Amino acid sequence: KKNILDIKQLLGYLPHSSLLYDHYSPLENLVFFGKMYRVHDVEQRAIRLVNEVGLSFFLNEPVKNFSRGMIQRIAIARAVIHEPEILLLDEPHTGLDQGAIAILN
Repeated sequence: KKNILDIKQLLGYLPHSSLLYDHYSPLENLVFFGKMYRVHDVEQRAIRLVNEVGLSFFLNEPVKNFSRGMIQRIAIARAVIHEPEILLLDEPHTGLDQGAIAILN
C-alpha cells in the first residue's frame, strides 16, 4: 500500500476530461485535489497556480461558467498541484489558445 501511495505522489495526470467539479471555483477545486495529495500550504499553492495559468481574476468563480480553454488551464493546474515528477498528458492542447499553450510547454 505504501508503494502505491508513493507512485501516486510521483504522477500527475491530465486527461481529456478535466476532472474538475463544475460548481467549485478554481481555488476550491485545487485545494480539494491538493489536500488529497497532502500538499503543504495548499491554498497558497493553489492561488499561485491559478495566477500562473492566467486566471487570477476568476479565482472564486464557478468553473461551470468557464470556456473550454479556461477549464483546461485549471485542469493543468490540478495535474501539477502536488509537483509530480512525471506528468501524463492526454490531448493537453485541447481548447487552449497560443498563450496557454506557451504556459503548458
